[in-house]
Amino acid sequence: VILSVQPLSEFDFLAALAKRLTETDAPLFNLLVHGIDHSFDSAVRQAGTLSFDLDMPDPMVVFAWPTTRGILPGSYNRDRSQVNSSARQLATFLETLQKTVHPKKLNVVAHSLGCKVACETFAYLLPEKAWNESETKIGNIVLAAPDVDREDFDGTFVRDMAAISKRLTVYVSRNDGVLALSSILNGHPRAGEFEDVSMEALLKDDAAEAPHIQIVDATFVNNIITAHSSFYQSRPVFFDLHNLLHNDRPAEARHLLRHEKAGKANY
Repeated sequence: VILSVQPLSEFDFLAALAKRLTETDAPLFNLLVHGIDHSFDSAVRQAGTLSFDLDMPDPMVVFAWPTTRGILPGSYNRDRSQVNSSARQLATFLETLQKTVHPKKLNVVAHSLGCKVACETFAYLLPEKAWNESETKIGNIVLAAPDVDREDFDGTFVRDMAAISKRLTVYVSRNDGVLALSSILNGHPRAGEFEDVSMEALLKDDAAEAPHIQIVDATFVNNIITAHSSFYQSRPVFFDLHNLLHNDRPAEARHLLRHEKAGKANY
């Protein structure tokens, strides 16, 4: 539940976050970028749920970008139109954060269309010299059911995000009804729709040189109605997230089976 909401100026918010980092002696904080169909309240509750259930001792910050409640085509199209401007705002926030609060490390968890916001954000930040030379390092980037054009993701975003972070983990599925609808609306397959031929960039011969790019197929534990929200509603996925974020364990150190067609890639 939300006990209270207190509006803060940017200065006061950053000061409060810095104080929180000092009080908890936390080396990092966690950032959630939610997906479609969220109000401000539901985004905050989702962040609180993740923070509590994953037993994360560090501060959790939610980037509540504007989305419309519902998953009908009209609502989705309005949400999609907000992605680029939201990504610029998130990039500005992260730049301000690293200049003022100086966190040592940042984990990013994004879901659904929020993954596109995250992808665009780091595409903005990657060329920035000040960002790359800052004290703040990106630890884990987690993309759950990414609603991102697969061709764009394989060709550009996956390499950008791997270059800027310690580890990129992507949760995909074969039975995600929301992503199936999105692929129809967009006219292109989505990165979160797992197929043997998808994410070709990760199956190339150079896959062994990028062990920090890791794909987890959650199809067989996606047993909720739409299978789109499994990253915070499926116990096996949640347990794997805990091992990843709380214990900072790579895929090979978690309870996972390597895909039979993975080759040298971390599937």
